[in-house]
Amino acid sequence: MDKILEIHEKDSDLVCQAGAPWEQINSTLEELHIPLFFPLDPGPGATIGGMIGTGCSGTNAVRYGTAKGEWFLNLTVVLPNGEVIKTRRRAHKSSAGFDLTKIFIGAEGTLGIVTEATLKLAPRLPTRVAIAQFPSVEHAVNAVQEILHSDVGMNIRTWLHMPRHY
Repeated sequence: MDKILEIHEKDSDLVCQAGAPWEQINSTLEELHIPLFFPLDPGPGATIGGMIGTGCSGTNAVRYGTAKGEWFLNLTVVLPNGEVIKTRRRAHKSSAGFDLTKIFIGAEGTLGIVTEATLKLAPRLPTRVAIAQFPSVEHAVNAVQEILHSDVGMNIRTWLHMPRHY
């Protein structure tokens, strides 16, 4: 139950089983030279099913949000009565009916057991990382405020407040 079943690069999505670790998904995409990744990062060893069940958050939450229906496009779920359902179809845009996917996110398996998920993938963008030390928290906060009020600050503020549904 830990396999990647399909990768749809042109649609920026991927179908996998619930036991697939998010790190394996990103490693596979990188190995295949697909410039996409699954941005939710709750911690090492987390599986897609666990991320769905807990409605996870993680280190990338500021930029990409948390485990919501925007990142999980479709779920295959076994209900308590044994019935197997799909919460949506392949189409990314649909306004018909309830969004059953969101009902299962964060339900911790009480409503059904997720066996497969279709994940939305994000483009892998070039990034730069810097490490800075400050003598106090106050100095660090002042530095952030100074950056946000500088010429590049508008780009950073816009990026931080972008809607999470792409």
